[in-house]
Amino acid sequence: MTLAFEIKRRARHVVGPVIGCLLLGYFVFHSVEGDRGIHAWRALDSKIEVAEAKLAVLKGKREALEKKVAMLHPDSIDQDLLTEQARRVLNYLDQDDFVISGMSATGAPKSIGAMQQTIDAAQQFPKVRAISTASGAN
Repeated sequence: MTLAFEIKRRARHVVGPVIGCLLLGYFVFHSVEGDRGIHAWRALDSKIEVAEAKLAVLKGKREALEKKVAMLHPDSIDQDLLTEQARRVLNYLDQDDFVISGMSATGAPKSIGAMQQTIDAAQQFPKVRAISTASGAN
């Protein structure tokens, strides 16, 4: 028995399991890291959650718009909504309306002293209606 014959004999018993382990390692690696692996699956799940959240927000906005459109239908028009839309679009105020400015976008007054003076002036004229605007659109 020579050394070469002994190596060939032992190699026959080792080559099969080594190739099997390499194939198993290949498939395990790609099942975790591949394009359709576990990591890609988790990333896709997170994208789906984000898309579902956006869908819920858009559905809410759509329902609100559908409700406004239903209120503007000629058969059942809401007079308050019509007046509000007309004032916003046409930049219209009645003769007895006045605008209280100095409000921030959150609705908090910028200067409490100036707001108190405006409120005191409004209380002197009880027939006057006040419109508070944050954006100054009216």
